[in-house]
Amino acid sequence: MFIRGEVVSGVSYRCGPPAGANVVPTKKQLAEAAKAAEKVDWAKLDAMTDEEIEAAARSDPDNPPLTGEQLARMRVMRRDRAKKPSAAE
Repeated sequence: MFIRGEVVSGVSYRCGPPAGANVVPTKKQLAEAAKAAEKVDWAKLDAMTDEEIEAAARSDPDNPPLTGEQLARMRVMRRDRAKKPSAAE
């Protein structure tokens, strides 16, 4: 997945990652994402309107837009970034 100015590696799961799954991208995945990001023509994207970008995204058969039902089932997941106390503390 690409976010303007960043390379983000994404992992897709139907119902979220399996319990205890390590979803940290590997070095290989990050390298592949960085290589793919170099191929993006940012000037061309900047010249497109929001409507043109959305039309291009909708025409991609490999990445259909989410349906309203799929969006309704999504949950916001937040990771607790605070340090958890260890058993020794």
